Amino acid sequence: MPWIVLAVSLSVVVAIVVGLLVWRGPSESDNLGSGDPSRVAANGVDRTVGLVHEKDPVCDEWIRLSAELAEKEKIWSAADRGTPATMWTERQRETFADLSKAMKTAADQFESILPSARNVVLQELIAQVIVHLRIFVDKVPNYVEADKSIAGVAGNFGTATTFICTAAPLLPSRVDDNAAPSEVADPSALTPFMKTRDSICDEFVAVLDRQDAALAGWYATDWTIPSTKWTPNQRKLSDAVREVLERDLVRFSEFAKKAKDRIVGDLLTTQNAYMEAFVDALPTYVPDDNQFWTVGSSLGGGIKAACEAQL
Repeated sequence: MPWIVLAVSLSVVVAIVVGLLVWRGPSESDNLGSGDPSRVAANGVDRTVGLVHEKDPVCDEWIRLSAELAEKEKIWSAADRGTPATMWTERQRETFADLSKAMKTAADQFESILPSARNVVLQELIAQVIVHLRIFVDKVPNYVEADKSIAGVAGNFGTATTFICTAAPLLPSRVDDNAAPSEVADPSALTPFMKTRDSICDEFVAVLDRQDAALAGWYATDWTIPSTKWTPNQRKLSDAVREVLERDLVRFSEFAKKAKDRIVGDLLTTQNAYMEAFVDALPTYVPDDNQFWTVGSSLGGGIKAACEAQL
């Protein structure tokens, strides 16, 4: 599965999530994920950036509302998003009008559940989904192809939110060496996190593009096959993947520290944590482990889309 493309709609990613994943239910404890009281703010929000070890209170409603949006967006997911508004047919105009209505409703619903998120990264992600859905809706009357990137931010971050929720039960005993407290003052602020292109964008996008090229053969493999049933070629590909990702983990860690926007820094740190979890899981891979990859790749895709977006 390659990095999620910038043109992806929220319907595509959420429909895949809802259709293919079985929600594993809450973990045994509903406590905050870090287990470190020093990282819990006075308002009860876990300020830890990294792996989310516990099911967050926002998860059930997030998944339900995302599924509703996905159902309404099915038509648009197959539409031609390369045609500007000035050249739309009446049918295309109606499709985008319906899409705008569904996205506006979803953004309002997501805003209503945002306060229940108890993890700083989930707050950041949901807030940015809301913001970019609304920006995209405002762009629709004068839509041009470049506006796909704005939807790409919302789509990728929506996917990351869902898979952080569903992957939580797999992580209770996993140590997160990347965990650190967030420096973002207001993670739930409904303002664009990258108002101007971050200084790390060029290097970051270059690493993602190079990674795509290096992993092209592996993307085509069947991710539903556990490691116990891999062929010698699949195991060889897995070993190559680990080498590529371990190399890139170092670069992503550097980008997280260098990013001017601290939400970008938080999301890159989280991306690194889930990619590292995936690398660690590869030798004994089972299909559920793919959720770690999806969180990491969705975060990367969303940041890349934000680097490309013209707000």
